[in-house]
Amino acid sequence: MTRRKGRSVLVRLASLRLPVLLVVLAAAALALAIGYGVMSRVTHAQEVRNAREENLAVAGVLAEEAAKTDGFSEISGSAALLLREEHQRAVITLGSVRHVFGAPLPANRQVVAATSKAQDATVVVSSPIDSPASMPLTFVVLGSGVLVVVLGSAVLANAVSNREVRRRAELAVAAADQVAAGDFSARVGSDGPDVLAAFGRAFDAMAARLEEAEKDQRVFLADLAHEIGTPLNAIAGFAMAVVDGTIPPEKARGPIAAQTARVTELLDDLTQLRAIDAGDEEGQSEVDLGSIATELVAAYEPIAAEAGVRLSVRPKRVMVRLAPRLLDTVLRNLISNAIRYTPDGGTVEVGCYQDVARDAVVYVKDSGIGIAVEHQAKVFDRFYRVDEARDRESGGSGLGLAIAKRSAEAIGGHLELDSSPGRGSEFRFVLPRALQEAQRNRTSLDEELPATGSQLAGRN
Repeated sequence: MTRRKGRSVLVRLASLRLPVLLVVLAAAALALAIGYGVMSRVTHAQEVRNAREENLAVAGVLAEEAAKTDGFSEISGSAALLLREEHQRAVITLGSVRHVFGAPLPANRQVVAATSKAQDATVVVSSPIDSPASMPLTFVVLGSGVLVVVLGSAVLANAVSNREVRRRAELAVAAADQVAAGDFSARVGSDGPDVLAAFGRAFDAMAARLEEAEKDQRVFLADLAHEIGTPLNAIAGFAMAVVDGTIPPEKARGPIAAQTARVTELLDDLTQLRAIDAGDEEGQSEVDLGSIATELVAAYEPIAAEAGVRLSVRPKRVMVRLAPRLLDTVLRNLISNAIRYTPDGGTVEVGCYQDVARDAVVYVKDSGIGIAVEHQAKVFDRFYRVDEARDRESGGSGLGLAIAKRSAEAIGGHLELDSSPGRGSEFRFVLPRALQEAQRNRTSLDEELPATGSQLAGRN
């Protein structure tokens, strides 16, 4: 289907070749006609000026000679010498006597005349010139040559452009077929004309994202199979041992329950992650971050005490409007992660405040093992573990921080991390001030609309 559409595009592009050439031909012809008209007018005006100046010069000489003589016989020699142009004629008047020298003027051509006087002598010299429509042969040949060059250039440029467009389009169609078939390594490239180069960059960026997403999906499925398979194999092993009588049921009950709880926790986290990724709607309400932090610390104090960790809270009144369940998900995962990675005798502190930009911030700071710089960008990935053996022993599913990150983004905020090995970690959930104001404005508008509607209904 994709290839058929690509070929139809190529056919349409090829069909544009004749109209383009016709447009170029019409434009060249119009340009030649305009040039013809302008050149004719300019040439004609110049010829009129030249003829008038020449006739005036001849008339002046003949008038001077005629003023010095009493008869026309002495002027005839000068007139024959000066009237060299074909059909040029001079009319000399001495007193009341008039004499004509030169050839008669043609009736079908424009005549330019010039008059000169000297004492009793008056001389009028006339000569014909070409009409404005008489285009010089040189210009016709030159214009035809320009037209041929323009047409040839247009044909050549059109052929080169069509060849390049066709090549790039065929490459794009082939790459699209590869992507449609599941091969996301296909690339188009960014060479060629600007429009095609921009298309190539956009296509390659899309293919790269799809390739990365497919890679992440394969890794996720492999990790998921491993995470589920490990406890299930343990459960199956203990169950077979009980059936075979190798170990008594009482001894297997604890490990089976622990592995079952691990699978249940993993499935719960996957369900929660799927709901967040699906963008399920969450109702928003005005909440106090300090109160929520205090409640969660109270809920996690028994778990922290069992791990030998001192859990404390430093609440401040920070009112925000958001989805409470998503905020609860963010903070629960951050607190449980901090307790899990803080050794016996360590501390975990939860607090909130507004920074200088008036952004709302909730932080979870621990005195745990810390995270190296090379791992900090990946700790929010699904199933990523800095120390896999330790995390599995502590009961983590490997999805907690990924869930916290997606929940924070679903609210409209983001997570920040400040950590170094041996000095603990501080995770911060930041809700921008602009988002808070937009949410409050939207809520105010939603509250006003029903009231306005009821007022209108009452008036009716």
